[in-house]
Amino acid sequence: MKLWKKAVSVLLGFCMMIGGLALAPRMDVRAAGLPVQVYVSPGQTVTINKDWTNIYVKDSSGACVPFTAYYYDSNGNKQGERVSSKENDSEYGKMNEAVYADFIYESVRCEQINGDYFVHIYEGEDTHPKKDTPPSDSGGSGSESCHHNFEWVTVQEATAIADAVLAYECTNCGRVTDYMKEPNSAFAQFNKESTASIETAQKDAAVTLDTDIWNSFQGSVLSALSSRPDITLVIKYRYEGKRYTVTIPAGSDVLSLIDENGYCGFRTLDSRFGGSELTVG
Repeated sequence: MKLWKKAVSVLLGFCMMIGGLALAPRMDVRAAGLPVQVYVSPGQTVTINKDWTNIYVKDSSGACVPFTAYYYDSNGNKQGERVSSKENDSEYGKMNEAVYADFIYESVRCEQINGDYFVHIYEGEDTHPKKDTPPSDSGGSGSESCHHNFEWVTVQEATAIADAVLAYECTNCGRVTDYMKEPNSAFAQFNKESTASIETAQKDAAVTLDTDIWNSFQGSVLSALSSRPDITLVIKYRYEGKRYTVTIPAGSDVLSLIDENGYCGFRTLDSRFGGSELTVG
């Protein structure tokens, strides 16, 4: 008898919980732990984050939460959504999903570039034709008014270890059709930061530059060092799987070490100033 009453109590409690959820007012999705709203138009992107098998955006407090991407037409009207319901849902975090919006299936893709993830909505084909048709880019009757003018724009700046990411974007409507990494931009940034470290160092300081990726300088770095004869430069780098260090004493002649192409390799500096292998431990 007691077991029967307990079962009924549990069942009633469950029904009340479901009913309460159905009748509950709309809450802040972040506070409720539900997907945040990510507003995007076809061709536009938003940066998101990925943790293990789930894809997230960061809320205002910096916490990672699931997201829902909404599709907006050229007039700013919400047409549909890609529902990414909740964490650990079997449908959540897929790399390719579709949104049915304005009689067009919009493909929502999550793309990884330089370790970051981007949500990108692509226009797809209408597999369920309706009486009315959506706008197109053809320029004819009923088409979008935008006359596309595409340019490569930077969507992610280069760092000393990762190239910049460029998007081929329409300057009028923001539509993006392609991405690419800007070649050698990370190396340029490494040299820029190295030069700045030398130029802004305190008088008679020892500046240390540490890299596991690069093994040469542009001539501009050695030019900066030559202009600061009070600075001692310590370089730590990796070469053929081993770590090395070389110290350039203050006031050393380094401009003569720049080759005909405007570069100087760390191995050249090593042989000139007597570098050594770094040991672990």
